[in-house]
This record gives sequence, structure tokens and C-alpha cells, in this order.
Amino acid sequence: MRVVWCRQVGLHYAVGSEFLSKNMALRDRIVEMVQQIEDYRTETARDGRSLSAQHAALEWIDRFGKDFFSVA
Repeated sequence: MRVVWCRQVGLHYAVGSEFLSKNMALRDRIVEMVQQIEDYRTETARDGRSLSAQHAALEWIDRFGKDFFSVA
């Protein structure tokens, strides 16, 4: 994967990436993981916690990563 664009959005950055591998299953799994992390971030916000994307990803991977990747 490589970064193809990066834009500052307030104090953060939005990044666009390109998959270099032809492995569509891997691409789909990574996209699913990103979606689940964003869902986790939304859920924690409803509980009154405000997590950055990075902190949400770290927490999600710590809590669910092992199971997520063992299913693939």
C-alpha cells in the first residue's frame, strides 16, 4: 500500500492510499478492519469518550485484532 494524497483537516490529516497488491481478499480484509475501527470510534463517542483515529485503532487492535486476523 502507498499513500497517494494527504490533506490537512483541522489539526489532523486525511490520507488516501493505493493498494499495490493484486490480492483482493487482503484488500477487502483491510478495508473491513478500517470500517470496524471507525465503528468502534463512533461507539466510544456515544459513551462519552473522544478517541483520535490512532487511539481508536490501537484500542480496537488490542481488543479485537487477534480474533479478527485469525478468522481470515
